[in-house]
Amino acid sequence: PRLRTISSNAAVTLGELLYDLLLERLGGWQKRDDKPSAYSLIEQALPTPEQKAEFLAVLADKAATGKRIGHDEAKELLEEKAATISSGTNNHQLAAEALSFYEWLGLITKTETIEFPLQPMAEVCAAVGYFGRWRSNPEASLSDRTLWRVISFVAAIARRRGLLDKIRNPLTAYLDN
Repeated sequence: PRLRTISSNAAVTLGELLYDLLLERLGGWQKRDDKPSAYSLIEQALPTPEQKAEFLAVLADKAATGKRIGHDEAKELLEEKAATISSGTNNHQLAAEALSFYEWLGLITKTETIEFPLQPMAEVCAAVGYFGRWRSNPEASLSDRTLWRVISFVAAIARRRGLLDKIRNPLTAYLDN
């Protein structure tokens, strides 16, 4: 849908296209097929696609660096994140429903471990997490040079949201490092 609405001479990056795809999936993929949402807990606790993406970023951080995540570790990471964002919600249930929701959308697969079938999607999800952390702590830094593509996606997300100035310090620090 995004490609249909842009002019042929518009400058759109891969990061922006992936970010748009992620938000489209998280924001109502089922609505396109007139399917009801069976995930009321996640819809209530995380009503926007951006919130759902930031929740998923907890798992993507590991996947973007090639680390495998077991089911128990994934649930624990999501429960910890749930404790910071929602009050009155059963963190264990939210974590379990989120795993099922993300799998249903095709963003993750559950085999022996939790995996992202598309590495670039894992990287843009991880970028959402870095973007959120850098917005809340502009003095944060990152020195892992292997995450260059994730950081380029952070810049694309910031640009898309009109917040590039908010993360300029950590972005510049990464590039200068």
